[in-house]
Amino acid sequence: MTESGEERKVTKRQLEGEVNVEGSLELRLRTRLVLHWADIAMDQERLVRDGRAELERGHEAGDYRPKAEFHPALIAVAACAHSLDALYGEFAQLVGPVEASKRWAQIVGILELAVERDIEPWRPRLETLFADLRNPAVHPKAEAKEALPRPVFEANAPAEYAIYTVDTVRESVDLLLEILSACVEAPKPPVVTWANDTRALVDSPQRRR
Repeated sequence: MTESGEERKVTKRQLEGEVNVEGSLELRLRTRLVLHWADIAMDQERLVRDGRAELERGHEAGDYRPKAEFHPALIAVAACAHSLDALYGEFAQLVGPVEASKRWAQIVGILELAVERDIEPWRPRLETLFADLRNPAVHPKAEAKEALPRPVFEANAPAEYAIYTVDTVRESVDLLLEILSACVEAPKPPVVTWANDTRALVDSPQRRR
């Protein structure tokens, strides 16, 4: 593009006077942890599926490998909950915090203020994710539990090995992605800008899954 003579004059004009800077300059940046934790959850979901396949191969060969599915399942479930924790934090700045004693209930409340969807089907699933899965994993109690049947193997195993499995992870990631999709597809007015800024970032990992 060719500059006009007037534009060249403006471009070449030198600043006059002095610019004084006193004090310090503070730079603030934000990391969208809601999306990073969602990525981690989906990465671990793939490892959980691989772990189940490894578990099945090991079972046929008489080689017991209990950690193959269990470890990534723990991380995936925690990541789903952490992503929703971060979502709550972002929405609380836009619509205000929600008073509730349980984190899952706070998330239900914030979604009611932020999304044009029926939130009720998510309520029991969020309670399960946080109360039954995330909390026992990240705030474990040192107590013995009743043994439960372990998938793939016929024998009973510690409860955690029967709970944190490929099926549990699939449900947890499904819930997370349903909520994130609703947030960008049907936002209420206070979060419309957030939805517009986030839509492509939410769509990308869903296609990758």
